[in-house]
Amino acid sequence: MPGKHKNRQFYRDSDVPRGTHLSEVQRVEVLTLFHRAKWNKTKIAKELSLARTTVHLTIQRGIVTPTKPTGRPNMLTTRKRKRLVWRATLDAEHRRLTYEEIAHIEGINACRRTLTKAFEKECYHRRKAAEKPLLTPAHMTRRTNFANHHKEWEFNMWRRVEWTDEATFRIGGFGDVWVTRRAEEKYDPSYLTPKFRHRPGLMIYSAISDHSKEPLHIFDANQKVNAQVYSCQVLPHVH
Repeated sequence: MPGKHKNRQFYRDSDVPRGTHLSEVQRVEVLTLFHRAKWNKTKIAKELSLARTTVHLTIQRGIVTPTKPTGRPNMLTTRKRKRLVWRATLDAEHRRLTYEEIAHIEGINACRRTLTKAFEKECYHRRKAAEKPLLTPAHMTRRTNFANHHKEWEFNMWRRVEWTDEATFRIGGFGDVWVTRRAEEKYDPSYLTPKFRHRPGLMIYSAISDHSKEPLHIFDANQKVNAQVYSCQVLPHVH
């Protein structure tokens, strides 16, 4: 009996901890010694310096190729990700909410990193909203009509055209507007933020054509730019 207890002491106090992940070669050795050489589990564990429990599980499963540990399950399932995306893209107001605010509305408790990865799986990111003037249906109709009317113009006809443009530079610190969107949705109307608002700023005008480039004209910060101002301050510079 003392000898029997001595043998038990080996695999209980093995230097190799339980739960050791064996390589494919080690698994082949264990299975070969057990099935071909007819060694018992204790002898195999002692020969290969493994815990007896590890040997027992390897023989019981009979799998040669190691399996990848499953790890922690995903906190956000596909169904939850779809809910978050649906809420974040519901309308222009929700598109501007942060991931944490969207998760709070849906009753989902997750950190920002987890939420960011969830949205990335659905190809959504937080991006700066593109600034464009808000176009009314009348604006869109007039622009479409202009393009259709002039699409047959030849190069010499376009050389007679002078192109004008304005740019407004804001005065003071104003934060950027961020929205949740896909890469191809940059100029979708619901993702845009108005370019011209009632904020202090400087308006700069210039024109360019095939044969000339007009100097920059800077309007006063508090000056209201209308047709009369254009006629007095801009047209005299147009050649």
